[in-house]
Amino acid sequence: MTRVVVLATGGTIASRFDASGSASVRDGGADLLTGLAGRPAQEDVVDVLHTNSYLMTLRDIRTVVDAVATQVARPDVRGVVVAHGTDTLEETACAVALCVDTPKPVVFTGAQRTPDSEDPDGERNLRDALHVAAAESSRGRGVMVVFAGKVLPAVGCRKLRTLDLDAFDAVNVPPLGKITGSRLRYSGPAQRALGALEALPMTAAFDHARVAVVMLYPGFDARLLDACVAQGSAAVILGGMGAGNANPAVQAWVAQAVADGTMVGLSSRVPFGPVAALYGAGGGASLAAAGAVGMGGLSIFQARILVAVLASASGQSLAPRTRSAVEALEHRSSR
Repeated sequence: MTRVVVLATGGTIASRFDASGSASVRDGGADLLTGLAGRPAQEDVVDVLHTNSYLMTLRDIRTVVDAVATQVARPDVRGVVVAHGTDTLEETACAVALCVDTPKPVVFTGAQRTPDSEDPDGERNLRDALHVAAAESSRGRGVMVVFAGKVLPAVGCRKLRTLDLDAFDAVNVPPLGKITGSRLRYSGPAQRALGALEALPMTAAFDHARVAVVMLYPGFDARLLDACVAQGSAAVILGGMGAGNANPAVQAWVAQAVADGTMVGLSSRVPFGPVAALYGAGGGASLAAAGAVGMGGLSIFQARILVAVLASASGQSLAPRTRSAVEALEHRSSR
């Protein structure tokens, strides 16, 4: 019989409310499967973490990456499901996608409602994820997120709704398919999920990678950016306005920071669309000329994970490696 491994990490799907009216993680992996009907495979369950995902650290993310790598290496395993909290699911899924090289499906899922809530969604999402992980047609599609009937690529997936059951969407990349009951429909043939990017090594240095994320706004000055560098950030990812714009003060800071050896990435606070070097006077063109690395269509939070993974490995300076990785990922547009 087909074998799928379920890696439990906690999250809302494993949380329950207490007498005070607040929820916290209570259930383990075996509890998630108890009474779950319509399971398509034989499951092994591994409790990897027991936490809500807003509490996760980079060390915890590496723990999940290592656990996935261990399970997909087993010859008897068809696929892996990771039950994860939704708050930072997109970061962990991105890290696994970047660092685990396997044709076997790895599927992240979770829940927006606890199992003791009225009309919980965790059972459906978990059952859907098991079907996707067990399907032969899922092979070669990379790491995926399955939620509310959608099948999404991990790199490019983003939580866009705080409470709705339909919490996730694909951003700047197409969705992969849909699942209704046991019927799984992909929108096209399997293609390489990371474009031209090869799997990246993740070392223990990832645990302590200092990559700051700073959202920009009207009237922003550079003092907060100075503080990031003073506290040891090796890289700063800017969430620019519009397609990646700032102001002359930020432009001057970027030029000095790059000269001093800090990698500066440029993303956007807008969910959809890539950054673009269009404007001067502190706009995206000025920032690029000052040495900022455009993060393409990656969300700012997945950009942080990419840079942290690259920073954990020795090699040439961080900026050219980041630029090359982003360019390689952009080849996914042909999918």
